[in-house]
Amino acid sequence: MTAILEVISDGIQVGGTATDPLSGIHQAVILAKCPLIEKSTRHDDMQRWEMAPYIEAIDSQLSSYFIIRRCCDVLRIRWESTRSHTKERALMMMETLVQGIKEPSPGVADRIPFCYGIYIPTVSALPKEYGELCVRCGLIGEAVKIFEDLELWDNLIFCYSLLEKKAAAVELIKTRLSETPNDPRLWCSLGDVNNDDACFKKALQVSNDKSAQAKRSLACSAYNRGEYRTSKLLWQSAMALNSLYPDGWFALGAAALKDGDIEKALDGFTRAVQLDPENGEAWNNIACLHMIKGKSKEAFMAFREALKFKRNSYQLWENYSHVALDVGNVAQALEATRKVLDLTNNKRIDAELLERIMTEVESMASPTNSAMTDDGDNFPVSGTTNAESDVGKSWEAEHLVEFLGKVLQQVLEASCC
Repeated sequence: MTAILEVISDGIQVGGTATDPLSGIHQAVILAKCPLIEKSTRHDDMQRWEMAPYIEAIDSQLSSYFIIRRCCDVLRIRWESTRSHTKERALMMMETLVQGIKEPSPGVADRIPFCYGIYIPTVSALPKEYGELCVRCGLIGEAVKIFEDLELWDNLIFCYSLLEKKAAAVELIKTRLSETPNDPRLWCSLGDVNNDDACFKKALQVSNDKSAQAKRSLACSAYNRGEYRTSKLLWQSAMALNSLYPDGWFALGAAALKDGDIEKALDGFTRAVQLDPENGEAWNNIACLHMIKGKSKEAFMAFREALKFKRNSYQLWENYSHVALDVGNVAQALEATRKVLDLTNNKRIDAELLERIMTEVESMASPTNSAMTDDGDNFPVSGTTNAESDVGKSWEAEHLVEFLGKVLQQVLEASCC
């Protein structure tokens, strides 16, 4: 496919406007790149932007087969529905697309070309996607009508819960249970609506103890009651059934931490960031657990990851300053100290940490520390002479002294106010 796309790209400008008309085969190949991106990249905002040039390339075509145009419309709707200023337009496009399913025109002869080579949602899946889009846009009433027509009971129950129509939700669930009494999802839905653990236990019974949803709900209930050991065990059992659930691993870590099981808590938070690397809270917890275990280097690395997503937390910067100094990174310790002062309007001053930093800086700036003995045991490393090394250390020490002076001046100005 890469070779074909390189050939096609000769006829497409950077902005996605085609200089020459593309054949149906070429258009299909370009659109095929979008599902490939969906499967091979992380599901986030950037994923849609990676697909955008291919969508624009087909949209710019003056002529396209019916099925190719509809596929392009679906991809554009999914892309624009993720952005606040284009979400309304995406909703209108989806409504038009769904209404077009029931129209007799164009005929079968126009619809059939490329239908086996292009991915497009089925007739029932497209209205469901429209209903889910309505929910995201806050049009719950419209979504209720769609899900009723499609008989999508789980989605309908969810909408009733959003509308706080508890009685309607319970009535619908009981009606469905009278027809399928061994459906664990319905029992879990009834438990969610009524906040009743007995329903979750019934879901486990009818599922032969294989309902991960029921175990997650029971684990949350146990945690809220303060039964942390029970919650931990239930979360372990639930994650054994379905391990691809980042929030579950985080909850397992939290329950284990409350239960005093440091190793299990660390494992839970680690698994959470493996599935969701942007979970700043989990990174912070990992760092704190490494601090408890006395592993400053691991804590330092975890704090650096956490700060990528929680830069406005002064508590996190405070902890980071301590572990940075523990691993010998004085510059980062000073930077973190200054950040704490900025975030707290100079109200949080750690005098003990500043004293430790001053001691380290004085040690680095002292002439005896940078002096090199010429006894034949010191050799240049990777082509660097001793003189060059001394100059580098001297410059670093001067930079740290200047940085420390600025931080101390900021502290003094705060104490005078």
